[in-house]
Amino acid sequence: VQSNAIVPSSSGTRTDIGRTGNALLFDKENCGVALNTLRFDGKTPLTIEAWVTPDQKLSTLGRNSYVVADVETGGLGVRVGMDNKWAIDGNGLGKPVTQKDDAPHLDVKNNKTHLALVRDNNKASLFIDGKLVQEKEYSGNFKPSTQSFMLGAQPTGIGTPEQSFCGLI
Repeated sequence: VQSNAIVPSSSGTRTDIGRTGNALLFDKENCGVALNTLRFDGKTPLTIEAWVTPDQKLSTLGRNSYVVADVETGGLGVRVGMDNKWAIDGNGLGKPVTQKDDAPHLDVKNNKTHLALVRDNNKASLFIDGKLVQEKEYSGNFKPSTQSFMLGAQPTGIGTPEQSFCGLI
């Protein structure tokens, strides 16, 4: 997903493609962007990547904050948890049978972070800045979400945003 959003910065407006611009700013509670054409049925491999710049207040919210997700009624996503650690989330993934978890805590001073969520067969993997930090293998069938993916939040059962991210995506 490429955005042509104009994002204010301390040095003016950033709009150059491939540079520091072209990001969406999430700074309000319960705001997100529905990606209506992005649904995941669990049958084909899926990779979602994003550059994120977390806001300072993200580490003080005391709740999950989603970068991208469709997890309310099934599905999967990437979030910062209540423990301030990056994590794979998935209500539709089934029961974890094996798990690797070296996911780092949120570092709001480390401005840009590259996230990649990979789902292939019964395995979900999270890469941060190119390093595999979390991997979960699941048993059982994948339960797709009834909602499309949402950027900057997770969709509720009726598709409204909740548990929003704070920062740039």
